[in-house]
Amino acid sequence: MPSKSISVNAIKSKIRDVTRVLEHAQDLPMDVRIEKQRALIGYKQDLEKARKTKERQRMIKKYHMVRFFERQKAIRNLKKLRTSLASATGGTSEHQTLDIDVHNAEVDLNYTIYHPLTEKYIGLFPRQNTQQKQDERTAAPENSGQARIEKPAMWTVVENCMKDGTLQALRDGKLRTKDDQKPRAQPPAKRADSRKSQKQRKDGHPAENSGRIAVEEKEDESDGGFFEEE
Repeated sequence: MPSKSISVNAIKSKIRDVTRVLEHAQDLPMDVRIEKQRALIGYKQDLEKARKTKERQRMIKKYHMVRFFERQKAIRNLKKLRTSLASATGGTSEHQTLDIDVHNAEVDLNYTIYHPLTEKYIGLFPRQNTQQKQDERTAAPENSGQARIEKPAMWTVVENCMKDGTLQALRDGKLRTKDDQKPRAQPPAKRADSRKSQKQRKDGHPAENSGRIAVEEKEDESDGGFFEEE
């Protein structure tokens, strides 16, 4: 197995050398030939891994800034909504709406952290011109259930992974997710019992913990630093 410092070109060179020996040295002893063939298979596997690593680093660097800024915005939105929810009267329509908004904001935050590193990152918060920003001030809050915001297909995948506890596997590209990347309308979140969901957050709701821990511990990784080593 090559170390991470061995480049793709170096592995290609090894493959060419072994292939040349196998093709031109007809009088190789059988045990030597078998050893060379096994080495060739290993080098080809190493080459595939090196290519994937190189592509992974390219994608991390390409989307580093947008992921970082969107994560910061998602954190601010979530904090504001949690504050509003804490001050809302339980059992009211306002409380129920804010409970849904908090859930959606949690998904937003986890999207910015756990979106697969090797796939194209589709932003949650597209840039707006001055007129759009002015209109937004008089419109419903960004995460409000009253505002029908289009979310990328990956947003729903992240939401499901929060339930399944598979966010890290999603981030590492261990889940199949490329079936549909077209934007779709954000599905209305249904919360069976807002009081129960509030208690779950206080006791350590998996979705909330996943987002908070990731923000604190992954500061220097893909969305907080240009490169990531694994």
